[in-house]
Amino acid sequence: MDRKTIRKADSRFRLARRSINNLMRAEKFEDFEDSWYQFICAAKSVHTVLELGSKGNPKSRQWMDGKNTFRNNDPLLQYIYQSRNDNEHGLDTGLDASPGPLAIGAAGPGYSRAMNISGTVGPGGGLRVTSLDGKPVRIEQKAGQILLKEVRGGIEKRSILRRLPISAVLFPTLAR
Repeated sequence: MDRKTIRKADSRFRLARRSINNLMRAEKFEDFEDSWYQFICAAKSVHTVLELGSKGNPKSRQWMDGKNTFRNNDPLLQYIYQSRNDNEHGLDTGLDASPGPLAIGAAGPGYSRAMNISGTVGPGGGLRVTSLDGKPVRIEQKAGQILLKEVRGGIEKRSILRRLPISAVLFPTLAR
């Protein structure tokens, strides 16, 4: 394979690696979602560049055929490939936000255990918490999860990718 192909594939690999680092540092769901998209596109691009670069050389073509077979039989690589196709050619992102549980009135020295909670939970709703004894009320947002959506023909069950203050759930995607 020529140097130009290797240089471009290496550039796409660096983008994929940078996206993984950004996934691990994401503090908001939107940042995680953006980094996930960048990762799956960069990973697909590495493969595409190597495939194009292998066409003019029989030895490179034989090597690439082995890589294609490996990718087609590896559940994780197949998941990444199908997830990118679903994300790129469909309307779904492959992720879904779901916040972690909210602990209201958690025990601790100096915190109130006497409170009034009113309001509604859900989209457009809001809770109002009022201390009845003048002490502060402890409210904690627990970390949620990011789950990758399932891909038909890929990973058969949900996989927890990483814990974040916000969570996501993965749904089946269509193999395209």
